[in-house]
Amino acid sequence: MRALAILVAALAALPASGRDLGTMPFSGAMAIEWIAIEPGADGVVTGRYRLRGGIDGDGALGGEEALLSGFDIRCVGVMQFGQGFLLSDEASCRVTDRFGEGLWLDIRSGADTWGWHRLTLTFADGTGPYARVRGEGQVTRAMHTDPASRTPWGMFHGEVRWRLD
Repeated sequence: MRALAILVAALAALPASGRDLGTMPFSGAMAIEWIAIEPGADGVVTGRYRLRGGIDGDGALGGEEALLSGFDIRCVGVMQFGQGFLLSDEASCRVTDRFGEGLWLDIRSGADTWGWHRLTLTFADGTGPYARVRGEGQVTRAMHTDPASRTPWGMFHGEVRWRLD
């Protein structure tokens, strides 16, 4: 944690071109807890949910450093799905370290298959040493259970491009 704070402080003094922190792996696991399920027309279901999970501690492929390694993810969101397809997913999340410091994360997805779909991630509004860190990226989320499960769960993997503002 202290090393990250020193790194962020040193990088903040760099010119704008030096504020690019690069692209890093972003992967982990998560489980969805349904708060409410509302059936709709044509088999489309709207689900309000809480998501809990974590970011891999050693990077996506083992040994690769990831900026938020070991952080927890907590989200609330709304998802529409039906007939084996994810139609939309929007969530607001908090990604935090063991001290409660971290970033806000917005998740968005359009129509895709339920079992294997892309999510767009936007990180901003950090606290502590992450106050000026921003990130954007995409991950693929592989769901291991169907949406009718009591607690669907899955894994995600992709990359995030990080910068300092």
